[in-house]
Amino acid sequence: MKLLFVILLFTYSLTLKADDKVAVKCTTDYVVPPHLSLMEAQKNAIKQAKVQAIANKFGSVITDNTSQTMTDSNENFFSITEEMVRGEWIADIDEPKVTMDIIGMKQVMHVTVHGYIREIKSAKVNITAKPLRLGTDTRYESYQYNNGDNFYLYFKSPVDGYVTVYLIDESITDSKEESVFCLLPYQESNEGSYSVKHNEEYVFFSPAHDKRNPGIVDELTMTASAPTEYNTLMVIFSPNNFYQANTTSAQQTKGNIITPRALSSQDFRKWLVKYRNTDRDMQVSRIPLTIKTK
Repeated sequence: MKLLFVILLFTYSLTLKADDKVAVKCTTDYVVPPHLSLMEAQKNAIKQAKVQAIANKFGSVITDNTSQTMTDSNENFFSITEEMVRGEWIADIDEPKVTMDIIGMKQVMHVTVHGYIREIKSAKVNITAKPLRLGTDTRYESYQYNNGDNFYLYFKSPVDGYVTVYLIDESITDSKEESVFCLLPYQESNEGSYSVKHNEEYVFFSPAHDKRNPGIVDELTMTASAPTEYNTLMVIFSPNNFYQANTTSAQQTKGNIITPRALSSQDFRKWLVKYRNTDRDMQVSRIPLTIKTK
């Protein structure tokens, strides 16, 4: 993943306090559907394992969920969804471990996740975050991009608050390598996070839609170096002010491509855990994105 724009470094400090996070570990099996790539299947398998870990600890809001154990003749599946469990995944303690096996004629992923979770005791603010491809209207909502496509993000919240946006390059597996890119706040902003007003519609990365200071808006272009690249957009919102993670400076590569300021997934995970420890109102929207070369 690369994004074409110029961006600078901001560093901030934060304070911590104890909270009620719980460490959990869970192992599940996932049958790879024939229509999915192994990368897509792995993302689904990890998500399933995290959801099951939460359900094991806190339960779910449905009473007829089913969970079957993998055997040679039947598929493992969970009717529990991310929205139905009574808790939330805060961050990984260790990177998920995934191994492949063949059972019968089917490919099976064995997944182990280890991380922090927290029980949900009240309803979250219902924010809206939609990635847009090429156009700035919500009818351009898309989760698949081609090399060279413009990228925008529609955002709306029913309450005043603060938002940051990160993009995770899922192709980088070393947790110590820089694989998490900070997209918002903009490079010339002096905010630790981008402040938003309730019920106001925002289209980030579009100068024409920025009423505050269009001159500092970073315009983004998606690029891909592999035939298909998988990324996760992280939209982090809280009604309470918070500060973006410490990052390196933007980097210029061959061909004058400038990638945004970045940090390792390990450092990003630590930053996110610390803030979610202190702020129960903070929520994270994880949005999968695919970029393909034409």
